Amino acid sequence: MKVRLADIIVSMNELRKENEKLRAIVIELTEQLSSELHMREYKIEIDDVPENLNTTVVQLTKTVDNPLI
Repeated sequence: MKVRLADIIVSMNELRKENEKLRAIVIELTEQLSSELHMREYKIEIDDVPENLNTTVVQLTKTVDNPLI
């Protein structure tokens, strides 16, 4: 009986250590997810940006008759 009790105690201690490690991993992943969600909240996507943006801006200001230069 003593041997079984000792084995159970060892197993419990191992499970506690593993549980602590898993809790730490969950906390770390939760923080990473929170940070990523926060960054995505303020993300701006711009599609179809011309290759020569400066030329396009100059052309646009001429078109609206309000030159930047």
